[in-house]
Amino acid sequence: MTAALLLFALACTPEPPTVSGIEPAIGPAGTPVTVTGANFGNGTTARLGGQTLDGLSITSPSSLSGTVPTAVKPGPADLVVQSPGGQAAMPKAFTLAIPEPEGPPCESKERRMTSIGTQKDVVKIDRYPEGEDQPVRSQYPVRDIARVELENTMMGEDGRCSAVYLGLKAGGRVLFDADDGMDLRGQAQKIGNGLGKPVDVVKDEWPAKPAAE
Repeated sequence: MTAALLLFALACTPEPPTVSGIEPAIGPAGTPVTVTGANFGNGTTARLGGQTLDGLSITSPSSLSGTVPTAVKPGPADLVVQSPGGQAAMPKAFTLAIPEPEGPPCESKERRMTSIGTQKDVVKIDRYPEGEDQPVRSQYPVRDIARVELENTMMGEDGRCSAVYLGLKAGGRVLFDADDGMDLRGQAQKIGNGLGKPVDVVKDEWPAKPAAE
């Protein structure tokens, strides 16, 4: 190959893509997402957890959009962008929100451990489905959390359940904690203050405490 042909071939070779982020970084299936990076051209595809984004659209050489497919498994998912010039990957770039158990959270047999990162930039939740010893681990960036929600509900004639949820900007919510005897109102406020998020009392069915004499 002559030098001229070599230079021509190099000039025609597309630059490999790069990936800098995905917004939002957590949500349920069907969440619209935007992937940013560089060198997104014709023929570029993007996959989350091995599944191609639905409705994929290249909006610019540095941005593409689509929606999260229903086939993506709950939990962290790798992002892979493929183009004629090569491939770029971002491990655990997106977390598919895990559906909450049906019914009152205080009746669930699922165990969970929750914590807030030392930098208060992420909420970590380990969920142990009934009968399982290994947790399903999820991380929720604080930037993708819209609010903290409190629900105090009655179960039957005397049963009570107080539950704290994290409401996600992309839609849906995730249970943070629940108790069948203690009012978690104070905990919800503490979490909201720590994360810099508003606290919404979505439901409050518990009888009011009698005023102190």
